[in-house]
Amino acid sequence: MKFKFTLVDRESGKDKRSWVLQTPVTVGRGMLTNIHLEDGSISRRHCEFVIGAGGELVIRDLGSKNGIFVDGQQVDKATLKSGMVVQIGLAKLRVEEAVEAETTTGTPTSTSGASQNHGDETHAVKIFPPSDDDRYEIG
Repeated sequence: MKFKFTLVDRESGKDKRSWVLQTPVTVGRGMLTNIHLEDGSISRRHCEFVIGAGGELVIRDLGSKNGIFVDGQQVDKATLKSGMVVQIGLAKLRVEEAVEAETTTGTPTSTSGASQNHGDETHAVKIFPPSDDDRYEIG
């Protein structure tokens, strides 16, 4: 099963970037992660999304410095429901079950054989550190 991971802007709450990927999915600053986020608050291999024994989506911390947060609580592991937003370092990702025709940008593709779905591509996203006016506390 594929899931849509959407990077949510910390200030505006608007969607910045989306990936449609099949689990397992790793997130971090490292170049070998599925979702590469250039942010000093994120570890090289920060966390991963996997399918649990009951078929549910699970997020696991991979020993990161700044942790993962679900519903405002720092967790090592948590079961997620479609539409939930998780905080990874200072970044926020919304996780949803993917609609078959979605691409990495969330734009529907045509159903003709000529279109290509590049949902498994990995692209770096630069996240700028918060300004002095921002109020963030990390675990």
